[in-house]
Amino acid sequence: MQELMKKVTKKDIEACKVEAERLYMGRLTGYVDDLSAVPVNGVYPRFYAAGAIEEFIATTADGLIGLVLEKTSQGWSKSDVMTQTFTPANLPMQFAVYLVKPEAVRAEELKEVHKQAESKLHAAVAAENEAIIRRTFEQRMATERRKRAEAAKAAEEAEEQAIMAEVRAALMGGK
Repeated sequence: MQELMKKVTKKDIEACKVEAERLYMGRLTGYVDDLSAVPVNGVYPRFYAAGAIEEFIATTADGLIGLVLEKTSQGWSKSDVMTQTFTPANLPMQFAVYLVKPEAVRAEELKEVHKQAESKLHAAVAAENEAIIRRTFEQRMATERRKRAEAAKAAEEAEEQAIMAEVRAALMGGK
């Protein structure tokens, strides 16, 4: 049975871009685990991923307010991620606020995100096609080996029958 090779369609590319954009819009900029890779010693490899959300740290409440006002004036907006407070060891309390990048920045980053997503799609399809070629090759080789083995067995059986006929004729004819 022959498998059909996969081709990247415009619909595939568009769906890939939509998914990449969805991930981008909900992601914090920074390093993330590559869950599509094989973990090494239980740890997934990490890669840098652009996201629409960025974390800012302030060491005081006034600093937090000033930071938010400054970023808002630059086009940043509040994200759905809650502002958090935390206290690192032996340090004063800190505030982490999560803001969405300005529209112009997101538009620029999305161009690169779309390009990377399309590139990954093409690589995945090429790998899938290579796997199809490999499977088809292995099936064909198995079929050819089976045919050769059947032909060799048939030739061996024919040779055995011919020798048996010669032996039978020689021994029965020699009486």
